[in-house]
Amino acid sequence: MTKTEKHTPEEKTAGWRAYKAAIAEGAQTAAERDRLKEVNAELLAAAQARLNEWHSNARNFERKEPQSVKLGRAAIAKAQEVR
Repeated sequence: MTKTEKHTPEEKTAGWRAYKAAIAEGAQTAAERDRLKEVNAELLAAAQARLNEWHSNARNFERKEPQSVKLGRAAIAKAQEVR
């Protein structure tokens, strides 16, 4: 449609409905993003606390770090990037 062509009332109504829906979805998306950031922060704190527990155990000072600790460290690093 060129600039000189007019939209029908139905097209205008449909356009406004689509615009309003997009705005509403944006707000929902932002709310979901914020909720997921909170969940990520909780999971990150729990993972970090568990990793600190392992390292603060005196019996672990001389032990080789298990694979689960290495994986936990990698997951924490990845989660910190997202924050």
